[in-house]
Amino acid sequence: MLNYWLSMSQSSLKTISDRMDDLTKQLRMQKDEKNKLKSLEDEYERTLQDEAKQLEQLLSKRNMLLAKQEEYSKKIRELGPLSSDAFEMYKRRSIKELHKMLQRCNEQLQQSSHVNKKALDQCVNFTEQREKLQKRQAELDAGDEGWICKLLIFFSCCLYTWLRIVRNAQLNLCACPDCEYMKLPSFWTLWASWPFMFHE
Repeated sequence: MLNYWLSMSQSSLKTISDRMDDLTKQLRMQKDEKNKLKSLEDEYERTLQDEAKQLEQLLSKRNMLLAKQEEYSKKIRELGPLSSDAFEMYKRRSIKELHKMLQRCNEQLQQSSHVNKKALDQCVNFTEQREKLQKRQAELDAGDEGWICKLLIFFSCCLYTWLRIVRNAQLNLCACPDCEYMKLPSFWTLWASWPFMFHE
C-alpha cells in the first residue's frame, strides 16, 4: 500500500514537475516576446520622434517659404502692372536661367535709368491697347470684305437684269422712229426703281 502511494506521489510529482517546466518555458517565451515588443516599442518611439522632428523642420521650412512668397509678391506688386502673359512665359524656367535674365535686365535698366516708372507703365498699357485695337481692326476689315462681296453680287445681278431687259426690248423693236419701244430705260433708272432693298 505504501508503495502504491509512493508511486502515485512520484507520478503526481513528475506531472507537476512537467507542468512547471511547461509553465517555465511559456513564461520564458512570454518574457522574450515582451522584450521583443518592448524593443519594437522603443524603436517605434524613436521613429516617431524622428518623424516629429522632420515634420517640425518641414513646417518651419514651409513657413519660411510662405514668408518669402509673400515678400516676393509684395515686390512684384511694387513693380507696377505687368503684361498678362508675363507669369506664364517664365513659370517653367529654371532659377539659374531666371537669374541670368535678371542680371541682363538690370544691366539694361541701369542704361535707361533716366526713364521714370510712370512712363514705363504707360508704355505697357499702350502696348496692350494697341494689340486690342489691331484685333478689332482685323475684325472690321473682315466685315468690310463681306459687304464688298455682297455689293458686287448685287450689282452683277442688276447688270444682268438690265442687259436681259435691253435684249428683250431690242428683239421687239418696231421700225418706226416714234415708237415707244425705242425709249429704253438707262441702267441707273432701273437701279433706282429696283423693287427690293439689299440686306445683309
